Amino acid sequence: MKDPKTSFKHMIETIFTQESSIRFNQFNAQVAWDLGSKIRSLFAERYPDGQSKGLGLVIRVELFNGLRLLECVVGDGPVTAPANLYVFQLNLGRLDLEGGS
Repeated sequence: MKDPKTSFKHMIETIFTQESSIRFNQFNAQVAWDLGSKIRSLFAERYPDGQSKGLGLVIRVELFNGLRLLECVVGDGPVTAPANLYVFQLNLGRLDLEGGS
């Protein structure tokens, strides 16, 4: 079994690699909506009919100035409950303070 710290470090490295290689010619509310909707659809396709038990995904797209263009959740109800969204927001703030994405 993999060490959780190693897996987490690998995920962070993957995110940084993606952020440095993915660039949009333009980015506006429509692009944000299309991107978020596609991510949500891919999750729903991968885990159809309640197969997402214990899994959830929070999708947030915002500009550098903090303008939130899209925010949604998909997956198992208890995982995507409002309390977990609040934890996500706290963790996002921690990543921002630490210079993460």
